[in-house]
Amino acid sequence: TMRVLLQYLALALAAQAAAHAPEQACVSSDRSAPPALRLVFIRHAESHNNVLNLVSTDYYRENRLADPPITPLGQEQARAVARFISESRSGLLQHISEIHVSPTLRTLQTAQPIVHQLVGVKAIVDVSAFEVGGVYDQDARTGAVIAGPGLARAEMSAGYAYELPDAVTSTGWYAFDEASAAAKGKESRAEGATRAAALADRYRQLAASLTESKTIALVSHGDFIGAILTSLLGQGCDPARPGVAFKVYNTAVSVVDIRADGSVLVLMVNSVSHLESNQYRPAHLGRV
Repeated sequence: TMRVLLQYLALALAAQAAAHAPEQACVSSDRSAPPALRLVFIRHAESHNNVLNLVSTDYYRENRLADPPITPLGQEQARAVARFISESRSGLLQHISEIHVSPTLRTLQTAQPIVHQLVGVKAIVDVSAFEVGGVYDQDARTGAVIAGPGLARAEMSAGYAYELPDAVTSTGWYAFDEASAAAKGKESRAEGATRAAALADRYRQLAASLTESKTIALVSHGDFIGAILTSLLGQGCDPARPGVAFKVYNTAVSVVDIRADGSVLVLMVNSVSHLESNQYRPAHLGRV
């Protein structure tokens, strides 16, 4: 019959694809196999710059800020994701022992309600987890780019209860003076992907060293979280071949486990189930 013929054809095509597929290690979906490093990735809430994008590209270029704050709607989103994580009955989000936070204003503001909800959990600023592109101002007419300093140590200490590394100085953490500001400019996507791959390697090394499972939450950025995920899944950033990309919405939650052998189990990607219909702009979904 036609159904049998179609089933046979599907099996034949699957066998042919398998024959030509590169060899790869099989990854068990058994979540009970310890130890593992669980990573909970959280994108920052809606920022000033995200809203500009909805008007036009030119409006964004003319009005963007180097280190924007989150919007009033973003504050609602941050509180919502904090409740989602702290009240979750799912084992995916339990037992977070550390919260790592990008040093930008929007991520620090997003993480604050989470830190307040997870009492006693260590919160650490990670200066390697900033967004692809960096902190920069760009002249809308000439296109000239100059890097910004980022928040200074006193500014971070005054508003947030985070552990700060020595890299956060009295003048900032990104570009410390005029010379470095001019030299840094805007980070390229390739440079951002390399930085994300380096952080992914740090996570793999930590997973390999564990004697018991551990969960870390990282509050970071859409492009950077996507770049970490592609690196962890072995996709990299090779322009010579098709790759995989991840869309990450404001306050979206993604969860992966890294096993001691380096294998990765994907448990959740880009979930915004914690947001009510009045807590996001429909135009943002699929765009920002």
